Amino acid sequence: MFDLSLCDRKFTWLKGDVKSMSRLDRYLIFDEWCLLWPNCLQIVQMRGLSNHCPLVLSVDEENRGPRLSRLMKCWNNTPGYK
Repeated sequence: MFDLSLCDRKFTWLKGDVKSMSRLDRYLIFDEWCLLWPNCLQIVQMRGLSNHCPLVLSVDEENRGPRLSRLMKCWNNTPGYK
C-alpha cells in the first residue's frame, strides 16, 4: 500500500488560528488499484464547519473542474443575507 498524493492543498486539518496545519486524513491504495485506474486523484475540498477538509477520491478519466455551488432560494429572502 502507498499514500496517494494530494491535489490542490498540502493539509487536511487546520486549527482555528490557521497556524497549525497537518495532513491527518488520507487514502491508502494498492498498486493494483493504480493499474485499474491510473488517473486516480486525491482531491482536498474546502473545509466547512469542521476543522477537517473532506477528501474525494476521483477516478474519472476527465477533469471537469470544480463543482458548482448550489444555493437554496429561501436564503435570498432572509434579511441581512448577501
